[in-house]
Amino acid sequence: MQIHDRGIVVAIALCTLATAARGAAFQLDHAAAAQELLARDGITIEDGGPIDPLAYVRSRSVTANIGAFEVSISKAALAERRAARDLRDSCVSLVEVQEHWLEWTGSAAGAEAEAADLRALRTWVSKWNLGALRSVGERGNGRETELPGLNEEIESTLARLRTRSLEAGRRPVRLVLVPSREEFVGLCCLAGQARPSLRPALWVEGIEKWTWFFVDDVRFVSLEYATIDATPTDYSRGTRIDSRNPSGLRQHVSQLAVNEMLRARYGEGASAAFVSGIAMNLVIDIFGEVDTRIDGDLRGRMTRAREMFIPGGNPAGGVLPKISADTRWRTHRGKYHFVRILRQAQKAGGNRRRGVDKVRTFLLQNDNGRLEYALRAPVLGPTAVPTVTPPSWAESDRLEFIRAYKSGFLFWLRENGGADDDDARAAFGRLLAALERSRGTASLEETLERVYGIPLSEPELGEDCLEGRFLRWLSKQRG
Repeated sequence: MQIHDRGIVVAIALCTLATAARGAAFQLDHAAAAQELLARDGITIEDGGPIDPLAYVRSRSVTANIGAFEVSISKAALAERRAARDLRDSCVSLVEVQEHWLEWTGSAAGAEAEAADLRALRTWVSKWNLGALRSVGERGNGRETELPGLNEEIESTLARLRTRSLEAGRRPVRLVLVPSREEFVGLCCLAGQARPSLRPALWVEGIEKWTWFFVDDVRFVSLEYATIDATPTDYSRGTRIDSRNPSGLRQHVSQLAVNEMLRARYGEGASAAFVSGIAMNLVIDIFGEVDTRIDGDLRGRMTRAREMFIPGGNPAGGVLPKISADTRWRTHRGKYHFVRILRQAQKAGGNRRRGVDKVRTFLLQNDNGRLEYALRAPVLGPTAVPTVTPPSWAESDRLEFIRAYKSGFLFWLRENGGADDDDARAAFGRLLAALERSRGTASLEETLERVYGIPLSEPELGEDCLEGRFLRWLSKQRG
């Protein structure tokens, strides 16, 4: 969900491993939570009136500028070796994000020099000594000038990367990593305390289970999920996001960062499904999988409003029901860009159809697999609106299907979507560049047709649209 309030954009996501409390006997005292956060620093709101949350974070954080990203973490948190490792590992991953993005888009002049700078930056960040990093929080202002191993050569590299990252009116992507649940909830409450206009978005039921939120262009990212028994009066305990998967936290931070980077570059009107699909595929490129809880079938989180790239769902957003944390769509954690599970669903759906419907039908299920629904493509574009609204009992499976479908389609588009396979990656790079140039002045569908010469989709799904070609390609893959 996105809320626009006098230029302030707030985006919120609920914890994906916990159930939203219904009819809770106690409600979170948001003002008290904000005051408790400040009290730990010896500050009271009465000392000087409302305290701006972003100024508060800047004053108490260590910040690393790494090309397109600006990453902060509190100095107090860095006293813990684990937090220092989280900062270093997250920064390494964000450099890798930029390297892979350059590989996807880097045909322009200067790409080779930028790639060399990113390699040097990754080498420097990966060698941050954890003890030295922890000591940064104990002295000075916590800016990058105090980070371990910084020298004139690295300073020049950082300056060049920052200059490139701000070209064409771009802005840096600002992330605040928050190691503890107590601090995360307190910061969310502090934002509402300081800015009453944000209270309808931030001072709401369930924030003790969120995993990220926005204030202006700053994304606050929790490094823990709420425990399943978290309540408005007991939310301090958390579960590490990487507790089930050693690279889970790095994947989580990387996907959220790419989402924000693309939102900044493509404009607020960018297709949310396209942006999240690109972010998922970048994560798969880096880690070989996408084992995140950011989109798809996510218990108790807010859904986005309907949009045209992948229509369907509740047009006003809303809270999804509780369902199983892992589904058949996540068995392989997105390896192979979900192609195998998509082919299995396509094959099962095709067994119920004849002719062209054999490649355009996917079999969805309810939670226990006893009820089945044949969803018929198109899935992409405005022509899909009547086709992607299954019965309510299949909605959870539809959300997982959509998550897989957008990843699989965008993988095909980059690898096989050109006039020939050799041209596919170049065409995909032209698409990404065109979207950034337009910044929302042209729709995704218009830009796709301009780059590829055929529409995204059409009702008959023949060879003269991208989705029709994707479905035929998928039908020939291993399931």
